[in-house]
Amino acid sequence: MNLILKTHIWGEAKAADLHKVLLSAKKLLDANFGSLLINDIWVYQNLARGNPITLYERGLGQEYKIELCVTDRLWAKYAYQFSHEYCHVRTNHMVGTQRCKWFEETLCETASIYTLRRMAEVWAEKPPYPNWRDYSSSLFDYADEFIGREVHQLPEGTDFSGWLNGTLPELEKNQYLREHNARIAIKLLDIFEDDPHLWSSMGYFNTWAVDPDDDIHSCLGKLEDVVPKENKSGVKTLAEFLK
Repeated sequence: MNLILKTHIWGEAKAADLHKVLLSAKKLLDANFGSLLINDIWVYQNLARGNPITLYERGLGQEYKIELCVTDRLWAKYAYQFSHEYCHVRTNHMVGTQRCKWFEETLCETASIYTLRRMAEVWAEKPPYPNWRDYSSSLFDYADEFIGREVHQLPEGTDFSGWLNGTLPELEKNQYLREHNARIAIKLLDIFEDDPHLWSSMGYFNTWAVDPDDDIHSCLGKLEDVVPKENKSGVKTLAEFLK
């Protein structure tokens, strides 16, 4: 499969440079998911929408369509947005129960900050261009700034498990509660950095017969059922964390 920029003008950014940034993010996620997709990824710029999105509409050849809301040479922001949307593609976003869509959104936020931090490590050693090596710190700083935002922190002394269970009814109705998504994503980051192999399990998400009554606990139980034997312990760890 190929990653193709369908928009050719990205402000001050050269399309060839942007392609290297997005390809760097994609290759890193593909390596963690442990497989490659068959269908191409088409990437568009859509500043008018105001936010990035992975469209449900596919190309005539079943190409995936991702829209980014960035312009000029903001490489870290491109990587952040693309990683989130590409994670949707990798986790079978076109199906699934509404009650678990918040987990998909949260997981894709985790993918963004995880990818930025790994890209920073890769670029410090082998950047797309030799003169981009120093930009590796900007990738890490973008992720670090996201993690450190005050609105992404729970009040001091708040028990995460209690907060999550109290927040689930809201999240099950509206998966786009971004501050909540971010708070959970930051917690999940530790789990995925400790066990990067867990990403390969996420490629099995939504591959079972979907029941609209399934909550996150049911979904993770079904995920454990469908992943290979060597992946089951990681899924159990994730399920325990989200209890």
